[in-house]
Amino acid sequence: MDPHSQQFRQTLRVEVFLGLLALLIAAFLGTTSPPSTPLPRVDEGFRQTRAVDDAHVAIEIRPSRPGPNEIRLTVTGHNGQPLTDATGALLQLQVVGSETAPIGVILDRESPGVFREKDLMLGIEGRWKGQVTIQRQGAYDLHDGFELALASQMDRHAPPTPFAGISTVMALASLGIVAVTLSLLLMSIRRLNAALQRNAGSNQRQMSQPDRR
Repeated sequence: MDPHSQQFRQTLRVEVFLGLLALLIAAFLGTTSPPSTPLPRVDEGFRQTRAVDDAHVAIEIRPSRPGPNEIRLTVTGHNGQPLTDATGALLQLQVVGSETAPIGVILDRESPGVFREKDLMLGIEGRWKGQVTIQRQGAYDLHDGFELALASQMDRHAPPTPFAGISTVMALASLGIVAVTLSLLLMSIRRLNAALQRNAGSNQRQMSQPDRR
């Protein structure tokens, strides 16, 4: 067998293998779904803890969106123990910038230092300003304020951002596959032309040689 023809066939086998490999890579990238991006974790609820005089006042409002909300008020001393001399708690809430009268509610005493209202109806989205008054036996009352933002459930969950990285990868992979395919095609054409020219030259030399028989 002509060594040039043998080399040409080996080269074609290598090029076919590389072309199949490029097609497999393209198929894999086309069928692989982009990694899912987890939604940002949203802590539904409001909590504020501050030192007020000789106590710590913790206010929790859940789920802090329009509708029924649970209010929990915890009063402890600096040692972390419930403030047993707290006898009552009054909460006032008003929409910021609104001329409506504030909502006032007396929280139920659940246990020493813990007061709660299970179903306080808050019907307007936006910013609310709150004021809490804690009555104490044999001591001055405690006063604390806070601001609360009520948002709907849809506003709390931002839409997931599209995964932009997969588009860049796909574009680069597609360009690479096109470049490899074109290179292989051009190499095959050049080698095929060279082989044809060599075969044509060989045939011409054989035809030009006289028959010595």
